Amino acid sequence: MQGARQGRLLVVDFDFFFHNPLEGLPAAYRGDPMLYDWAHTEANPFLLDGIWTFRAEDFYRAGITPPRCEGLDGFWDRFTFTAARPPLFYADSNLHAGRLTPAHYALPGGTAWQEVHLFDAHHDSGYPHEHGPQSFAEWREQGEYSCEDWMLVHHANGSRLTLTYPAWRPQGDSHPPMVPLETHIDDQAPVAAPFDAVFLCRSGTWVPSWCDDQFTQLLEAFPGRAHPFPGARFTHPRPDPLPRARRHAALFAEFSADPAVPPPPPAAAAHRPGPDRKADPDMDSSPGPDTVMYEMTQPTPDEARAAFWAQVAQRKQRAKELLVPARPAGPAGDQDDRITLSHEELRAALEDPDTQQALQQKIAEVEAATRQRLEQTAAALEAARPGGPEASRARRPDGNDAAQHAARQAQTPTAPPSPGPRP
Repeated sequence: MQGARQGRLLVVDFDFFFHNPLEGLPAAYRGDPMLYDWAHTEANPFLLDGIWTFRAEDFYRAGITPPRCEGLDGFWDRFTFTAARPPLFYADSNLHAGRLTPAHYALPGGTAWQEVHLFDAHHDSGYPHEHGPQSFAEWREQGEYSCEDWMLVHHANGSRLTLTYPAWRPQGDSHPPMVPLETHIDDQAPVAAPFDAVFLCRSGTWVPSWCDDQFTQLLEAFPGRAHPFPGARFTHPRPDPLPRARRHAALFAEFSADPAVPPPPPAAAAHRPGPDRKADPDMDSSPGPDTVMYEMTQPTPDEARAAFWAQVAQRKQRAKELLVPARPAGPAGDQDDRITLSHEELRAALEDPDTQQALQQKIAEVEAATRQRLEQTAAALEAARPGGPEASRARRPDGNDAAQHAARQAQTPTAPPSPGPRP
């Protein structure tokens, strides 16, 4: 049931400022678009924090400085507000914006917003996919929302929805929204209508943790009262991944260097006489006429880039094969079930969506088999045991049990008094 609508809510997603060439316009200075082929989900804490060390390492190994956010300077100057010090809530996920009403900001009147204006690289208005609702009607029957469809909550409340895409993503999302949505492309122009309240989200699984200092700058530049959203998990700043990423990239370069090609000597020591020889001004140190000179060639940038992505593809494929191995038919025990994953293969498995899906399917199969075994065991334990408990005990085949028992008893010293049976 729709209530009275009052005020305008401004929602800003921090990924609005992070230019992703894989999702938008190409930018040579930000590196190959495939460097941004990232898995995104707020359900996995590793993708919020730990993964950024390995993604930064990919940039360093490709010779690219890890990219930063752009266009933050003067951003708040483009807006006007109905209060001298407007209120702002912030959190990591835009999921919390679906709960906001004017009452959360202590604004008078209204249980829903007249308009919600989103500045975001994604429309957050429902994305039909295999395991989710296909339409607004199905979403409404489901009664749940997430960071990808929280705008539908405001549509259900009767709010007008407006979206401004960043200039680096003029084509917008590949999937259309499930509800009517007025869409614009950012032109850096001021927004005329004033806003009553603001929500700012960091989107930590989309924006790298090495940009957390820029999020702090944007938050501190806001001309009002900023507070964390009550009850939302928010750790800020996250650990800086760049120092470790640089070490990883340096180690990779050292270990992957060709041992057959020695490093060139320092220029000043190239023709320095050895310790067992004295310097002789008449000695000619130039190559003789029979000396064979080998030309050392380096790969071109295109060849190096192709080799780099070939290694990435091989790691992903090997990780998928190791996580879901193909077992040949044969008796149990004939195979070595030990599986080893290298550092690179584990990272590829955690980032590759296909591998994640295969792993989740394998986990589901194991859980189903485990439940079946538990049910069979419980049924067997509940069944009555014929012959009593003594008959069900496993016994070794032997000869005259009574005679052997008497012989053992004669050789066994008297035991001390027993304290009683164990509980």
